[in-house]
Amino acid sequence: MILNINHAGAASRYHFALFIPDDTPFWSRVALFAKSAALDLDIKLTVFDADANRILMLQQFKEAQRVKHEFDALIFPNFLKTAPIALAGCKLAKIPCILYNSDLSDDDKSELGFPGERNKYWIAQLIPDDEGSAYAIAEKLFEKAHEVMDNPISMVAVNGFNADAPAIKRELGLRKALDKDLSITLRQVFYTDWSEDDAYRRTKGFLTRYPKTEVIWSANYRTTNGILRALYGTNRLPGRDVLINSYDIDPVSLDNISNGTVAVAAGGHYVEGAWAVVMGFDYLKGYRLKEQDKIVHTPLLVVTQDNLQEVKTALVQLEREPETLGLADFATYSMIKNPNQPHYNFSLGKVLAEILHR
Repeated sequence: MILNINHAGAASRYHFALFIPDDTPFWSRVALFAKSAALDLDIKLTVFDADANRILMLQQFKEAQRVKHEFDALIFPNFLKTAPIALAGCKLAKIPCILYNSDLSDDDKSELGFPGERNKYWIAQLIPDDEGSAYAIAEKLFEKAHEVMDNPISMVAVNGFNADAPAIKRELGLRKALDKDLSITLRQVFYTDWSEDDAYRRTKGFLTRYPKTEVIWSANYRTTNGILRALYGTNRLPGRDVLINSYDIDPVSLDNISNGTVAVAAGGHYVEGAWAVVMGFDYLKGYRLKEQDKIVHTPLLVVTQDNLQEVKTALVQLEREPETLGLADFATYSMIKNPNQPHYNFSLGKVLAEILHR
């Protein structure tokens, strides 16, 4: 069993458990942000790393829930559909818990309901704002298209599985943006298995079918990579002849924005580790969310060339010196610490600005 123990202070009042599937860069950033929030709120944080093993994560849940009074709150994702088991265990052990990063399946929702509905110990859920981020990406993509192209503009979309909740929500955001811009014509939405290879095959096909495509909307960074591969095999230059977007804020996406290959990207939902710690702290201190606020759609950070340098500088600094995240004060996001706030105002952009300007 792999346990990564991190203490935010010897005299901490609360002890939280954070579960991550593995120690890949994304999940390592989840843990980094959660640790920083725990430090600011004087919380002891234990991080359980499942080493990409579903059985191990279930064992870790069981261990964390059987030790009476060891943990005041548990924070976990729905890794390979483990969340329903974790939620049931928290209800039995009477431990408050927060689900983050991923949603339940429709079948599990039917059985388990929503936070607080049938399980009072399930206090909240954090889900990346797929619809809002897709709308924001499309808006920026269209704005750029109008700068460099003549109307009307021909567009194709490359999505993931058409039955997946993120794909459905992202397409809804895209279509809402299209409803506001009648000069953009969506020729077709192509559905993929979210992989680079499938996106590559689809793109090769529709570039023949729709040779005048000027804008390609992409549902995630892997589909973007496949689209780029297909474009490089033609005489169309990404960023000049065809505008595309990406998801995720990583070095590759930022470099692509820098050189003009990609017009806009959105990501950064690894910050949910910090937001979950803040919400758990507030709950234990007596703050109660209204029913409509118990599912938080985490806003993603949208990056274009306008804010690229600031974002890139902050992230490079965090990669080199993770301790600089301490320059951000996550206590300022707490409703208990700041009762005059009308609601939670979670913002990765604000966090990164603090790192650079404090």
